[in-house]
Amino acid sequence: SGFCHKLEAYLRAVSLPYTVVPVYPNSAPKGKVPYLGIDDFLVADSHLIIKQLKERGIGKDLNRGLTEPQQGESRAWQAWVEEVVYPCEIYERWQDDEGWAVTAAETFTHVRWPLRPLLAWYFRRRTTNALWYGGVGRHSLAEVYELEEEFVGALEDRLRDGREYFHGTGEMTEVDVVLYAFLVQGVSQGKGNRRFTELVRGRRLVREYARRLLSKLFPEYD
Repeated sequence: SGFCHKLEAYLRAVSLPYTVVPVYPNSAPKGKVPYLGIDDFLVADSHLIIKQLKERGIGKDLNRGLTEPQQGESRAWQAWVEEVVYPCEIYERWQDDEGWAVTAAETFTHVRWPLRPLLAWYFRRRTTNALWYGGVGRHSLAEVYELEEEFVGALEDRLRDGREYFHGTGEMTEVDVVLYAFLVQGVSQGKGNRRFTELVRGRRLVREYARRLLSKLFPEYD
């Protein structure tokens, strides 16, 4: 999940220790992951988790040096990538037949016959229904590709002046964490996100931006 990776990236960015625990989304608060348990509280949703950590003084506010317009711009880009781009990545993997062939083979290979095709059908149907009601699932594959290309192209343009981080700051802010998480989430799926991967790898500045953040946040994978 891009949202799980986003939370883990934030925890790395602020040097907070954590333990990853495998869990089925249906057993989680709100029926989705990630969720975080610490001391006396349990909270779901990556955005709300980070907000709680900052409000309780547990996690550092990466946006503390930003102006109000910069914070607003950060939130707009966060909404763009989480509400439009990530659903497009999911569309490629679960709704498009080419991506689905890869996703099904990788996701359900450990499930024994005859449950394998039943579970694959159930989760694909559930995911494509969610995409439909969210809006992105109503688009053609060509339109999904256009939405992905708009995003990657805009980020490339943002980085043309040689800035290391999104806002040209001396250290990463929350929008860098978010953008990194969903760029890497898409590219890590390889052939399942073939088009998105091609777009990112074809844009030098975006590719180098993601690589820099990977080196800082997850050096063991660099």
